Amino acid sequence: MPGTVEAGIMLLIVCGFSNLGAFYFITAGIKQIGAPTASFVNMLKLITSVIVSVIVYHDNLSVKIIAGMAMILSAVLLVAMDGHKRLPAEKFI
Repeated sequence: MPGTVEAGIMLLIVCGFSNLGAFYFITAGIKQIGAPTASFVNMLKLITSVIVSVIVYHDNLSVKIIAGMAMILSAVLLVAMDGHKRLPAEKFI
């Protein structure tokens, strides 16, 4: 907990602005690249956060973490490969 009321208010302001900024940028990104592509990027956030934590905080990689990263990457690749086989929805209408 913050030591003073001013520090607590500053913490709330910083957290609020960072959340608003993240929401704004994800919404703008979805408008630019579309929801399907944004969902792939969203799944890769987990892998990116693990890599950053290993580099910045020197966290250890366990077999479970590496297996989870491999499962996420394989799921993204399988969905991407399956999406190329299907026809776009507009062609059925």
